[in-house]
Amino acid sequence: MKSFSDYFKFIWGVVQNPKRAGAIAETGKAVSLELIDKINFEKANLIVEIGVGGGAITKHIRTRIKSPSQYLGIEINPHFVKSLKKKFPELSFELGSAENLKEIIENKGFKEIDFVVSALPWSLLPDSLQIRILDQIKNTLVDGGGFNAIGYMGTGLTPSGRRFKANLVHRFKIFEPSRMIYENIPPGRVYHCYK
Repeated sequence: MKSFSDYFKFIWGVVQNPKRAGAIAETGKAVSLELIDKINFEKANLIVEIGVGGGAITKHIRTRIKSPSQYLGIEINPHFVKSLKKKFPELSFELGSAENLKEIIENKGFKEIDFVVSALPWSLLPDSLQIRILDQIKNTLVDGGGFNAIGYMGTGLTPSGRRFKANLVHRFKIFEPSRMIYENIPPGRVYHCYK
């Protein structure tokens, strides 16, 4: 169970930068595990998490990686980055936007990514920003590399939610949505995508 302190830090980060946080609650365990279930942790050189937030997914990734050098978290909210560096001192976090993904990983000495996981609020992002981030992800993934993102219940009915799904189908060879995961607040599904 999360401590009150962790919950307060998450809410404080949302309050400080409401336009840079897409949720009022952290990603739940069931969705977090579905997001990382198909990652080959034995073979992956680099796993990138974009939109790290308070680290709800990170804590599950941390238990599965072979080495901290396999992980890079990218978060746009400075309050979250500061908290994440204290909470997970062995892992690497960068303050920045996923639309600069290629530059960020190159500055860390990488050219390609094996897997990207994301809890970004895709349906809240303008289409142009969705496209810029998705192009960065696709262009930095190894052949056969994966990208997993959350689609929250009801967002598929919004114009930006439909565009996000269409953008995934258009960019990736394989697009597999998971079952709806009702244990999460709000309920959501994971889009499993492969280059």
